[in-house]
Amino acid sequence: MERWHRAFLRNDTEFKELFGVKKELFQEMLAILTAAYHERRKRGGRRPSLTVGDQLFMTLQYWREYRTMAHLGFDFGIAKSTVSQKKK
Repeated sequence: MERWHRAFLRNDTEFKELFGVKKELFQEMLAILTAAYHERRKRGGRRPSLTVGDQLFMTLQYWREYRTMAHLGFDFGIAKSTVSQKKK
């Protein structure tokens, strides 16, 4: 189970309080990012350490809480440098 699935167990108010967006908006963003990911993957390359959903989840946490990249890396089990990688 991806980490963001646990957040969907919360009610709508708690979800928005935690992440700053409604569940519907999260799902829309996820759909857009997933489509872009599949388009980018057509050219090949390494698979990312986190799924698209977890990348979005981590980004929303970063924006909402201003957590350090070290803390996010620890929570998601990836290196601090991986958190800050820019996607092309």
